[in-house]
Amino acid sequence: MTCFPLDVSVQLTDIIVSEVLQGVDGTEIGCSWPIMDSEKKLLQATAHAHIELGCPVILHLGRNPGAGEDISKTVMPHLDRTIFDNGELLEFAKMRNNLEYNLFGTEMLNYVDMPSDSQRVKLVAFLVQEGYEDNIVIAHDIHTKNRLTKYGGQDYSHILKNIVAKMLSRVINQTQVDKALIENSKRWLTFKRRIRIRSPRTEQGCSVGLSLLYQLLNTVKNAFIHLLLLANHQT
Repeated sequence: MTCFPLDVSVQLTDIIVSEVLQGVDGTEIGCSWPIMDSEKKLLQATAHAHIELGCPVILHLGRNPGAGEDISKTVMPHLDRTIFDNGELLEFAKMRNNLEYNLFGTEMLNYVDMPSDSQRVKLVAFLVQEGYEDNIVIAHDIHTKNRLTKYGGQDYSHILKNIVAKMLSRVINQTQVDKALIENSKRWLTFKRRIRIRSPRTEQGCSVGLSLLYQLLNTVKNAFIHLLLLANHQT
């Protein structure tokens, strides 16, 4: 990988760290293909910020561990429409990053080779049998109106209402389902290090305990479940 001047990397790292701790306004980390030198700088800075914070990272199917980040804190999404050969999938899984099947509810003919939900469950069951139950996360990737119940879609309750039962009908047990839905995501999203919030005007900072993050996650989770139940009651 091309190395860039330390001051450039430090500047970009500080920007990313600030955006993680203080919020980001309308930007994201992304790149084109083939990757450009300027984008390599950004990815290197992302890895350095990740090392400093221990924060989760989600990439779109890059296989290079990069600048030394903790691969167990990295998620590779969209595997459902990217890797179809079981041999290639196992080779990819050996890196022990998190394997995300995040297109549940999406079944279409006019977008690449899109598997059905039954095929996704079969692939998840295959990975479980191969010993990767601690590396699987699943989601809906809802980003258009037609995915919502109001417009004829499966909505955010699809996995809980339909997919879990399908998983349990395979060789997947409840403990393994809970890992895919809860435990693996919780481990990935938890900052491994205590965060030191750095003020731009002073060197002083304060530590944010993980208990506060857990409280926030539990509050969001309970609110989300309440909304799902309310929506189901109204329909």
